[in-house]
Amino acid sequence: MGGRDTLGGADLPGFGRLGGPGRFDWLDLPYVDKLLHAGAFGILALLLALASGRPLLALVLASAYGVSDELHQLAVPGRSASGLDWLADTVGAGLVAAVVFLWRRPRGQRVE
Repeated sequence: MGGRDTLGGADLPGFGRLGGPGRFDWLDLPYVDKLLHAGAFGILALLLALASGRPLLALVLASAYGVSDELHQLAVPGRSASGLDWLADTVGAGLVAAVVFLWRRPRGQRVE
């Protein structure tokens, strides 16, 4: 069961290797997983910010979910928690929350 921690190397019971050989080789590039984390949690923050109208709340909730996701991985065989993954989650959510904040402010108002 379970091998590497990338889409290209996951062994799924009853399904074999996900994606087949070479299909997801680009995931082995340095820091691609961190960009994927940031992107996924940026999307989460965007949806939360649009739903709540509160970008800071969206950032806090997305970051908290990132912590819970990493802690959950401690209980999954073959997985581990990573503070750097959580940091990438939070940076992605923070960047999107900042964009939403700036986009939604009144147009004539300066940020000081």
